[in-house]
Amino acid sequence: MTTNTAPGRTDDLSWDDGRTAVLRLPNELPSGRGVPAVVLLHPFGAWDRDAFLPAEASGNGPVRLFDDLGAALVRAGLAAAAFDTRFLSEDHHGGAGSPRFTFTGLVDDAVRVAERTRAHPDVDGDRVLLLGVSMGAEVAVAAAERLGGESHLAVVAPSAEARPVFQRWMGLDRRLEWLSTGGFTGADGSVDLAAAEADETGRSGWWEDFDLVDRFGPTVDLELLRAELALEYDTWERQALAHGDESAPASFWRDWFAQPAPHRRLAGLTGRITIHVGAEDWTTPPRQAHLLHRAALAHGLRSELTVHPRLGHLMSPRSAGGRRTYGPFDPDFLRALVASADAVLRPDPSLRTDHPTKGRPMEKLTLDELIELLNECNDYENPVDPTPEVLNLTFDALGYDSLTLLNAISKLERRYGIELPESVTSDAKTPRELLAVVDSRLA
Repeated sequence: MTTNTAPGRTDDLSWDDGRTAVLRLPNELPSGRGVPAVVLLHPFGAWDRDAFLPAEASGNGPVRLFDDLGAALVRAGLAAAAFDTRFLSEDHHGGAGSPRFTFTGLVDDAVRVAERTRAHPDVDGDRVLLLGVSMGAEVAVAAAERLGGESHLAVVAPSAEARPVFQRWMGLDRRLEWLSTGGFTGADGSVDLAAAEADETGRSGWWEDFDLVDRFGPTVDLELLRAELALEYDTWERQALAHGDESAPASFWRDWFAQPAPHRRLAGLTGRITIHVGAEDWTTPPRQAHLLHRAALAHGLRSELTVHPRLGHLMSPRSAGGRRTYGPFDPDFLRALVASADAVLRPDPSLRTDHPTKGRPMEKLTLDELIELLNECNDYENPVDPTPEVLNLTFDALGYDSLTLLNAISKLERRYGIELPESVTSDAKTPRELLAVVDSRLA
């Protein structure tokens, strides 16, 4: 999946520096109010508005993460804001860098796009969600802290610890952990480097340049290896902070290393957050998501955590050959992410002071309209015809899974300005039963 032609229109958000920022809107807007919107925040290295990754980076062909995600959000009735980061127009190949080329600069961009999205005439300014992927998750939390007010957040593959701690995991500790727990270290403390070198699928996607056999021979003492790799990492860190590396200049690394731990930033936030991580993520492992989730709950945020089986760092499964991939997003994950973002943006019924349909006559929902909506939310995969026979068939029998049903219910609530009971997905098993619930709220 690399391109998408979702229904709707695209508005310019008036960016600068030759960069673009756009807002994708659904064709169908709620009557009398704006549509909820999602601001998409980039993983490291995918700097344009589509979050493009070339085939050599994804290991799975060219990928446009935010093109796919934006299309899915629009199909669900949400707006999606995407933009080119400042890194697209700056030289990011090492060197001293500039005051613009910093982590704080990425947060500046996120805040600016969020404010412009809130001000758009077709957007409900009180319901704008920041959705960050990998490094974008850190940007989302920092931007929410800057924006203040009630936060709506969705983070995918987040890191929760301070950058110096987490970067050491990335560059040193995960290598030692893999060698120690992956069956390569014997009882005598020797590491079978030849076996580790042969395990290309185990190292795929994060330790391709395995040169330890050339440096140490087929086996090495674990403690000696630990010391050598620690020295190697410390050398990289000093050079990155002083002179940059091939991925970013020193200005970026210094600023990123100086940021508070993301889980500590949550102390300054109120609102809701949904967290997603792949069970096989070897870059930001699930324990990082658990730390962020526990911190969110401790600080009084409403938080939900979902760990997705079989998926890696950018929420894609391994290739047929067993190698890690980085995109495109798994379709089931994509539906779950959109549904969870929509749930975070949904108004809290406990805060309502009146009923949205009070005093307004509402039409009944027809079977044709319901089936068309369900087909749309199911991406028209094996579409169902709205014949009378389907009224009493279960949604499972019709091929609609729970995520499709959740998306459809969310769109019905926005379209008609109603609130359906949380138990509707378990209580209404057939189109007839769902029509009855909806019509009872429209009466």
